Amino acid sequence: MVEERQNWVDSRVSRALKTEVDFEATTLGVPPSPDVRQQSIHSVSTVYESEDASPPSQLSKLVFGLLGVVVILAVAFWAIGASQFEGSDSEDPESVLTGEPVVIALAPTMARETLEEGWDPIREHIEMQLGRPVVVRVADSYPHTSELLLSGEVDFAILPPTLYIDAKLAEPELNLMMVAKHDGAKGYDGVLLVRKDSGIETLEDLRGKRICYTNQKSTTGYLLPRIFLIKNGLDPDDLFSQELMQKDHARVIQGLSDNLCDVAGTTGDFHHEAAELGGSKSGLRLFRTTGHLPNDAICSAPGLDPELVSSVEQILLTLDPQEDLGVSRVGRVEKISGFALTTDQAYDELRLNLEVLKR
Repeated sequence: MVEERQNWVDSRVSRALKTEVDFEATTLGVPPSPDVRQQSIHSVSTVYESEDASPPSQLSKLVFGLLGVVVILAVAFWAIGASQFEGSDSEDPESVLTGEPVVIALAPTMARETLEEGWDPIREHIEMQLGRPVVVRVADSYPHTSELLLSGEVDFAILPPTLYIDAKLAEPELNLMMVAKHDGAKGYDGVLLVRKDSGIETLEDLRGKRICYTNQKSTTGYLLPRIFLIKNGLDPDDLFSQELMQKDHARVIQGLSDNLCDVAGTTGDFHHEAAELGGSKSGLRLFRTTGHLPNDAICSAPGLDPELVSSVEQILLTLDPQEDLGVSRVGRVEKISGFALTTDQAYDELRLNLEVLKR
């Protein structure tokens, strides 16, 4: 009798097992779960392994059959739910972004790759906060940056100080939003650098030497050095034997390091980051400070949706790089530590200095 009972139990377990395997293989398209299957087999077996148990009645068979179906359905729904949950975790974040891209233009103050790499974490942060795609576009030249902004081809732009002054003159309604803080500072110095072995000590020692500039629209890379020399009684057009335009600050640093020129106009920040820009900080030294400036102006395009302007402004002003991005400074060269409000009046001293060049 015991042997007969055990044979009956074994046949029921085998049938339940086969039903579950067939269900999962054909309906779910996934291999059966060994743990759940073993647990179900154990539960069914335990019911009939008592010495006093008798083969079940027709009603009992029906009840246990229904219980088996419930267990299998529970497994099925669990598997489907788990699959959907995993899918939501791996979903591409860009798939939830909607609307037209928000475009931010950057002036080509350094190599395109360096700028894009530095701004990418901030771009992603704005993107996720807005729920809209955000694109960072490095302009072809300094003038091109303001052209993109004033024409409305981009929504926001970061304009070096002189470029901002020119753009504001062309479009009085241009909206100045804020500046980025670099290593906690809202402003920076223009400098003249020389090599340590150059023998240049006085301003008169510059006579007949070669100078590296960035471009004629650069404040610290061209305008401030010339203003500084004029204020000190020297004519920059007659002072140097050669003026070399290097397009951006990184190339200015590299040109000075490679002995392409004897003195270079750039920013104090780029001097400190000479090694990152391809030069050798150990081989360069500060010769003169040419002036102090507010950081580059972050502006919105004329006529841009005020709600979008307000949203982006709030996102940037509340950005904490350490808390939101996991780093204390963003960008290996720019080292952005946050953003701060500013006013148009912050650029008035530069406006006065630029008048020197018109005399």
